[in-house]
Amino acid sequence: MSQNAKIFYPILLSIVLCLGLWGGWSLNNKNITYLLDGRSLNSFGNYSNNEDSKVRELIDVIKHRYVDQVDSEKLSLSVIKNFLKELDPHSVYIPKKEFKSSRESLRGQFEGIGIVFSVFEDTIMVINAINGGPSDKLGIRSGDKIIKVDDELVAGVNISDNDVVKMLRGEKGSKVSVSIFRNGENEFLDFDIVRDKIPIFSVDAHYMVDDQTGYIKISRFSRETYNEFKVALIELKEKGMHKLVLDLMNNSGGYLGVAVQIIDELLAENALIVYTEGNSQNKKEYFASEKGDFENGKLVVLVDEGSASASEILAGAVQDWDRGMIVGRRTFGKGLVQEEYTFSDSSALRLTVARYFTPLGRSIQKPYDKGRQAYYEEYYNYKLQYFYRKFILFLYKKQTLFFYSAKGLGLKEALKGPMGTDGPMGPIGPIIFQKGP
Repeated sequence: MSQNAKIFYPILLSIVLCLGLWGGWSLNNKNITYLLDGRSLNSFGNYSNNEDSKVRELIDVIKHRYVDQVDSEKLSLSVIKNFLKELDPHSVYIPKKEFKSSRESLRGQFEGIGIVFSVFEDTIMVINAINGGPSDKLGIRSGDKIIKVDDELVAGVNISDNDVVKMLRGEKGSKVSVSIFRNGENEFLDFDIVRDKIPIFSVDAHYMVDDQTGYIKISRFSRETYNEFKVALIELKEKGMHKLVLDLMNNSGGYLGVAVQIIDELLAENALIVYTEGNSQNKKEYFASEKGDFENGKLVVLVDEGSASASEILAGAVQDWDRGMIVGRRTFGKGLVQEEYTFSDSSALRLTVARYFTPLGRSIQKPYDKGRQAYYEEYYNYKLQYFYRKFILFLYKKQTLFFYSAKGLGLKEALKGPMGTDGPMGPIGPIIFQKGP
């Protein structure tokens, strides 16, 4: 048995034991039963009696002999989190309560009343009612303030965003009542809202910047993103688009397969897009499989430090094939692939199983050997460093070039863009293409 296996197998077994799932778990929607009789877990390998029983014995002793009463669920969760801290920063355990909401944004829909809100000065402010949703159909507007939910006061009570989500989301067909204050009205407006399925769009915007340049903003790679992108791409081509600005700033990733579909529209047939490889996974290559709708037009991809994972796959393929120009700032540097293992209690484990590599064999995963805190602090420090440099340039009115290594720290941009850019508005688009491909 390899050294990696000796470390990994007991960790995985301990996670199962700590959850108390003695009968089995669900893996990729297939129930696989493991024999937990002190002998072996045949699907992954053999264990000695000491290795597979130590954690269980420890928890049993604590539960039965500790001086105070122990919360078994809290104890198990603590053990699981500490196990995963020894792995990479993207291997995570997701409790049942959080699992459903964590998947909704990638599935492209959720069930609720259909509003975008913000808690402003301790009051729930409606930013907008999602077009065609239950709230929109009832006439709820941007600027409305929600004062009560089901006769419970929610204004001035220090309510959090999570509290609002719990109150307003719910199963399709269920009802919730809200009382709203609207400027110009003398009394509260009461609405009885029937919850419904609400689409979450991942193509936030698409339009023509000028008579030849189109702009598409993708916020995540969810289940419906490719279809949304395809509709936007065709519409812009019909309007005369020959140049495309694809905005992936603050796009933290999503489904690998969806990103591959979109890249397929931009690269020539049979071009290698990305490949993955891991200790327990053979090399798997992804190629452009058919004629794309935008293989030849000029292309610019906007990225920043919030662009990660699937966004970096797309930008990396464009960069390696010299298909277009990468503009913005250095990307996040997440080059790890996760698989999701769903347990029988509806909690889940997202486990890193492979690394992905750009067509030229580059891994852009930044180091994580100094721990999770340092891993994420590097991201925030980079943003602060950029603001500091902008401040110094403002004071001294100098133009200075800063260079960053791309080795293990994400993708390096070909043309640096400003922090906080909201797309190629005004003159930025034409300037890019004057300097670009």
